[in-house]
Amino acid sequence: MTGDMVVTGPVDPQAVVVGDIITFHHSGEVESLISHRVMAIEPVSPPVFITKGDANEAADPFTTPARDVVGRISFHCPRLGNAVLFLKTVPGLMASLVIPGVVIIGICLNSIHGELIKRKGVAG
Repeated sequence: MTGDMVVTGPVDPQAVVVGDIITFHHSGEVESLISHRVMAIEPVSPPVFITKGDANEAADPFTTPARDVVGRISFHCPRLGNAVLFLKTVPGLMASLVIPGVVIIGICLNSIHGELIKRKGVAG
């Protein structure tokens, strides 16, 4: 699903079977990666894949040649991609800096407080 984070491992296009989820460059665009399920494989050499996104009603209106295949999905984590995208925004960057900073300051203050209590107990 959109927003999921996936781990893609290298795969020989000859080893891809119907049902596999592959990651590929769309129309040869190096910057554009898509991960869709293989619905059919055209019996040519090298193979050409007919794919479909699981959330889509119909197969993709294009075919994917073997040269565009980056790999096969080996693991996915639902919604984690959304969190990573959030961290790339200004509020996300601020949260990723402020929250750990507050935790570290809290730990330091707690340590200082504990040390002061120990010293007060020794002096008193």
